[in-house]
Amino acid sequence: MITLFITLLAGITSLMVGLICGVFALAWYVWQSLELYWLYQMCNYRNAWMAWIPILRYYALAEVTGDAAGMTRLYLIGQDISTDLFRFWPILTLVVSRISNIGGILETLLTILCLGSSFTTIYSKFENRSPDEVKVLGYLSGWIPLIGIIKLTQYKHRQMFY
Repeated sequence: MITLFITLLAGITSLMVGLICGVFALAWYVWQSLELYWLYQMCNYRNAWMAWIPILRYYALAEVTGDAAGMTRLYLIGQDISTDLFRFWPILTLVVSRISNIGGILETLLTILCLGSSFTTIYSKFENRSPDEVKVLGYLSGWIPLIGIIKLTQYKHRQMFY
């Protein structure tokens, strides 16, 4: 009888923990999607709805952060690449994540490089500062996206100057 009670208690506890984690995950997804949606609208991006679809949200972010010449700056390595190529980095992260042994590390590094570059560009434009002044925060946001979303929350009432 005690074993049944302990098993039942463990099952209920696991269910509750799962539900709480699910609620937090859903709240995070909605918050991130809303912030990116508002960012895309402020940038007059015609496909702001892409913020709600996981891979497409980063495709749109790459388009928004590219310059008028069709180039995107990777500030961490000091190189410019074509925005046409840069917008496919989320798909590239999926591909490199499949490499055995080092795929997870490569995926993380690629995400930090590309998402950090995007956040650096956004911070630079919104705060009217040079990318070098906001680069550390941009790449920290690429590593911990919660920082970037909190920062975007501050910007949603400002106008984007492109």
